Amino acid sequence: MNLNIMNGMMSDIHLQKQVVVVSHREFCFYLFILLLTIQSSTVAVTLTGSSEYAVPGSDFTLTCDVPEEAKSVQLYRRPDVTAVQGSIHVRGGQCYNTATTLLCSPDVCSCTTTQTDYGTVFQWVIQPHTGDHGSVWYCQRTNARLPATDRVVHSPDYTLNVADGPGTVTLFPSNTTYIRTEGDTLPDITCTADCRPSCTFVWTKLDNTNFTTSAVLSLGQLDRSEHGTYRCTARNVVRELTTTVIVSVMYAVTLNGSSEYAVPDNRFTLTCDVPGEGSVVQLYRRPDVTAVQGSIEVRDGQCYNDIPTTPVLCSPDVCSCTTTSTNYGTVFQWVIQPQTGDHGSVWSCRRLNRSLPKPYRIVNSPDYTLNVACKPRPYLVPDDHHTVDIPLSKTLTIPAVFISNPEPLFTWTFQLNQLTAAKELVNGTDNFAIQNNFEKANVSALSVGIRTNIQEEWFGLYHVTATNSQGSAIVSFTVRAQRNPSPTKMLSVDCGKQISAKVSWKDGGNSQFYRVLFSMDAFEHSEEVYPLTIAFEEGRNIYNLNVDNLVGGRLYTFKIAAYNTYGNTTSLDTVGCTVQEECSCSTDNMYVTAVALICTSVLTLLLTVGLGIFISRNGRLPFIKGQHLKQSEFQNVQLSERAVTPNEEEDERSPYEQLDTNEIAKASVYSEIESHLPGRRRDPVNDNREYESLEGRSNPNVYEDLHGTTSGEKEIYINTAIADGGSGSGN
Repeated sequence: MNLNIMNGMMSDIHLQKQVVVVSHREFCFYLFILLLTIQSSTVAVTLTGSSEYAVPGSDFTLTCDVPEEAKSVQLYRRPDVTAVQGSIHVRGGQCYNTATTLLCSPDVCSCTTTQTDYGTVFQWVIQPHTGDHGSVWYCQRTNARLPATDRVVHSPDYTLNVADGPGTVTLFPSNTTYIRTEGDTLPDITCTADCRPSCTFVWTKLDNTNFTTSAVLSLGQLDRSEHGTYRCTARNVVRELTTTVIVSVMYAVTLNGSSEYAVPDNRFTLTCDVPGEGSVVQLYRRPDVTAVQGSIEVRDGQCYNDIPTTPVLCSPDVCSCTTTSTNYGTVFQWVIQPQTGDHGSVWSCRRLNRSLPKPYRIVNSPDYTLNVACKPRPYLVPDDHHTVDIPLSKTLTIPAVFISNPEPLFTWTFQLNQLTAAKELVNGTDNFAIQNNFEKANVSALSVGIRTNIQEEWFGLYHVTATNSQGSAIVSFTVRAQRNPSPTKMLSVDCGKQISAKVSWKDGGNSQFYRVLFSMDAFEHSEEVYPLTIAFEEGRNIYNLNVDNLVGGRLYTFKIAAYNTYGNTTSLDTVGCTVQEECSCSTDNMYVTAVALICTSVLTLLLTVGLGIFISRNGRLPFIKGQHLKQSEFQNVQLSERAVTPNEEEDERSPYEQLDTNEIAKASVYSEIESHLPGRRRDPVNDNREYESLEGRSNPNVYEDLHGTTSGEKEIYINTAIADGGSGSGN
């Protein structure tokens, strides 16, 4: 021992010498490593239990794991950390119980030692009780070889979980006995218990067979088979506890048929089962519950048919019953012969027992629906043959509906035509699938044949046969290749009219009507359908349609879509033309008016020049005979046949015009020459629109010009009234 101490001291001295010569940075690094080592040592010691829960009164092992070895380990329980709960010391490779100084026994303590006379795993066996649940434990490791700061290390706290079994099992609702009539609904019954850890629940019937592994017993609508005692068992690692519930199902009066299906015109027995016994039982058919269909009364141990006026004993072909020693009956039967139309009819029976308390004397059975068998027959089919048109590569779906009771068996066959042999179609082969469905409520049976990616060799006759116990029926389908319209031919277009295009085409075949499609971008991004439809006409060769209200100056492209029942086909080619722009009416009228005015102006100019030349040579107008006006007199000639007073000069314009070439070309001058009638005129060239003549204008400028001419000017004026054929007098 002294040698070891000396070695330790020399080691410490040597370490101190090393610390002296190292740099400050290296010293910090070593110090950091040392701190990590200390921290690692602290976390390394752990205390765990042998399982998640300790069972009260049973052995439970606490294990202190010491990876860095220890000479001794103590076990503590908080909050009293001074009282050691267990201590193990390693000496000579053996584990000693410090409390007794004896070697550890397996039922008390144990440890795992190393060759260096140290231990790594230390264990104690305890027997906790329910009150120990939640107690906190830890272990402390001691190793004198380690530095002083790491010689004693505590494990993290360990919380002990002590299991607790179910003390009581409760039910919700709390009832333990239920008495119900068959057909009633029993509420869900939930089994609960306080358990640690949680309990598992199992519901069993009296014969101990598992009914459900849930905490909830859910029976719902009760059946007589559910009568009995049910046990709920709550179980965990500590114990199990049970509680029981009694469910009594009182059997109700029931009405049943002698078989699932009644055959038309055959005898069928209706049986009224009366577990509570009855003296009189009656049979009803809904909705008329007042009309008794049958009545049996038990008297003196005999069954009497009460339907006749005078009751008679039941005969086997009409009615029967089973009697008891108490002069009551338990089973009552009637024989009927239902027809096909009776299928779905609702029946019930009523038991009367006058010996029971009044509320229980009359009991009705649940309704019984009569199920009458019938031979399969096609549903809503005028004939037994159908035609289906379908394109190649599409999916063929053939539904066949039958009225059948009971549910029929379906058989599908195929033949190319009526002269070839039929081949049975098997579900899942040759791209053919069969889907069957039966609705018992309305006895409708549906069989759907589906063939995907139909090919040319699969066009032909499909037969579906429905067969049940009453007979069979067949429905056939002719499947043909569907033909869309053929593309139209000889497509052309004419844009000879303004904002319109005339499209023409020839039928390609199998068409019923046509529509014109047009686009302004060659059908790249847009397509419009002209609203008018052209119907196919037998014997007609060429079809055409005027497409109106187009945009002038734009290039339109056209094509034809042909339609029939199966689809539509668009023409293979397209045609186009540029639509003419619309000419404005106001522009045309202005053009005509301008031309007329120009022509009139030219004629007036020629006439004026001619008159001027004639007057200059002859000194008079050509239509004035024997008068020669001098220049001065000519200038003072009265220019109007009308007497114009000075007051009127302000309100009325003179109808004379100066023969100025600039003024002659004006439209107002032309109007004055045409007619000297006052007021507004109509222009025959310009759509008879009215214009204003010089006589209707109140502008005095022209009149002032005529009278304001100086004597030195030599201007020529003409009286338009003379030109119209009036007298040539200058007065």
